[in-house]
Amino acid sequence: MPARPMVFRPMLETRIACSVPGLMLAGFVGDGALRQADAVLLALAGPVVILGVVLAVRAYRMAVIVDGRTVTVRGMCLSRTVPRSGVDALHDGDTRLLFVFSPTISWHDEAGTAKRTSLWMFGNPVQQIADVAGHNQRTLRELRRRLGISATGDRRLRR
Repeated sequence: MPARPMVFRPMLETRIACSVPGLMLAGFVGDGALRQADAVLLALAGPVVILGVVLAVRAYRMAVIVDGRTVTVRGMCLSRTVPRSGVDALHDGDTRLLFVFSPTISWHDEAGTAKRTSLWMFGNPVQQIADVAGHNQRTLRELRRRLGISATGDRRLRR
């Protein structure tokens, strides 16, 4: 029986906060279109409302899923599945950015091309709430352990 995948999620509060922009988009556009009661405006607003709802749901479902063969990063807009054997490092946030320090997974594809995938859902904004920062640090520490990556994030402990 294969092992169950490990799912790493941001705190509930973070997922809800990330869902709000999509809900606001859907709400404002939908409300404005309904108030105008114009068929063309309603037709144009429909896809925007759907987009807002999809973004809200995807934001709520953000996660990193690790199973025996792959690492799937489920982001707000896109999901990316990376072969676990191709993961090279898990870096802490880029300190050159001003507001959000987003951790990244460095990996390579079958052709050997180096790639990076952002884990911004575990980022570290400058004014982050202590509970959220602690959760993100614990989550990244456990993710490193599961992937066999050293605490410095720069080399693999095992292949």
